[in-house]
Amino acid sequence: MRDGSFPSMLVMAGTLCCGPLACNQSDPMGSTTSDSDQDPSDESGPPPPDGDYYPLVDGATWTYRHTDVGGVVWDEIVQMRELDYQGTAAFEIEDNEDTDDESTLAVLVRDGTMTLRVHKDVSLGGVPTGSADYDPGFLRFDEAWQEGDVSMWSYERTEYDAAGVLVGQAPRDMVFTIESSSTEVTVPAGTFDCVQLLRARIDNGDLKRYWFARGVGKVKHESLVTGATEELAEYAIP
Repeated sequence: MRDGSFPSMLVMAGTLCCGPLACNQSDPMGSTTSDSDQDPSDESGPPPPDGDYYPLVDGATWTYRHTDVGGVVWDEIVQMRELDYQGTAAFEIEDNEDTDDESTLAVLVRDGTMTLRVHKDVSLGGVPTGSADYDPGFLRFDEAWQEGDVSMWSYERTEYDAAGVLVGQAPRDMVFTIESSSTEVTVPAGTFDCVQLLRARIDNGDLKRYWFARGVGKVKHESLVTGATEELAEYAIP
């Protein structure tokens, strides 16, 4: 397990030092090597990656290999589809049942450079058990992040039971620290150049580290609290 200590700014009550979010920067995490520095005759290796770090693509699929607490290993298959959500262009991602027979169907929207989860349905053994709405959304990734940025994100989570009856409502605060804009990560699906970020939930102390690759999406994540991991095993993005 990596060092799970919180960033020092978390102990500063109500005060966070946030790096600039340059939303008008066309390639905030691109390689520092320009095209003119590359030898055009060198055709070895995969082509340079392009696209978003959190691609929203109709028909895309990802398979993640989970290693849970206790060493239980299982594969999660995530499928993405484009849809209209409350009059807004959006994407839904559906996964298969986990080791507890739970599956989810989540709705993602793009707001500027940010990808947000705005809704989630939960089922157990194929039977709906509840849902949740997120206002203004659960931030998944911001394409404007740069190495060294530290930013706080707040939203309200409203939970309902299977009948649509309100169960609870509570604010949540998270701190995202962009630890690196270029880190090589090897997983079953291959080796990727990734953005590495740390996500800390202030209300419950949950701490997770994520790796995202341009044009691919999430490559790996690990819980610094439990030691559980997810690694990309295969993917197909049209």
